[in-house]
Amino acid sequence: MKNKINMRKLWFAWLLGTAALAWLILHFWLRYPSWTVIPVVMIYVFLSMIIFRGYFLGMSGNYYLMTNRIEKAVMMYEMAVRNNTGNVKALYNYANILLHEKRTEESIKLLEKAMQLNTDVFYDKNIRLSLASCKWINGEIDEAIDILEELKKLYDYVNPSALTTLGFFYFLKGDNEKALENTNRAIKDNDAHAPAWDNLGQIYYKEKNYEEAEKSFLKALELKPKMVDSNYYLGCVYEEKGDTENARKYFLAANECNISAMNTVSVEEVRDKASKYK
Repeated sequence: MKNKINMRKLWFAWLLGTAALAWLILHFWLRYPSWTVIPVVMIYVFLSMIIFRGYFLGMSGNYYLMTNRIEKAVMMYEMAVRNNTGNVKALYNYANILLHEKRTEESIKLLEKAMQLNTDVFYDKNIRLSLASCKWINGEIDEAIDILEELKKLYDYVNPSALTTLGFFYFLKGDNEKALENTNRAIKDNDAHAPAWDNLGQIYYKEKNYEEAEKSFLKALELKPKMVDSNYYLGCVYEEKGDTENARKYFLAANECNISAMNTVSVEEVRDKASKYK
């Protein structure tokens, strides 16, 4: 991230510097009353919004996303991208929206651009995590693992989300040893990280260790009751045990959860099980 230009700092420096210069010239040199500077600053801000419209549009998108007005956020992000925004946060946020819609190629382009511009460690880590998720959805598991293994080499600290995701990728590869290693590291760092417990449950379920799978899924749902994967697989655990009452309970619960591209079960799988037990 060295030798990169921080667009946000550059823009704010330019904004403050020009405003200060306008104040000095108008108030101290030309002797205008201080109240006359206000319209000049307003005009300057308006011109800045035109010149840096891509950045401003990205800021607007971030605001709408923060206030949970997703449609307006997407509209602003689309406009920002068309205007070649350099707003890293906007690029990252919009890329994640596209990722959840399985529009991975578009997402990758935005994430790669964000990485080129980014100067913040927090976003560097999260951009790489999103890139890895795009690769996973594209079926490129090895590339996804490589991205997160590189992340571990670059930084002394990697958060539980990245470790859990890496553990899940190893699980998909059939390497349960590394899957458990990374997942347990995530739990050691934060034992309230529900996706890590879901990882453990899926690993144990695959190994037909239904007792440990049940404990892990119950822990995940204790922390995050609306996790579709844990509800679905816990239903599968009870189905294997012949406990139809609990199987029905969790399959129907799964059917009430939101399902996106980031989940390990599909809408069809969940609906089939829910229909069976209705």
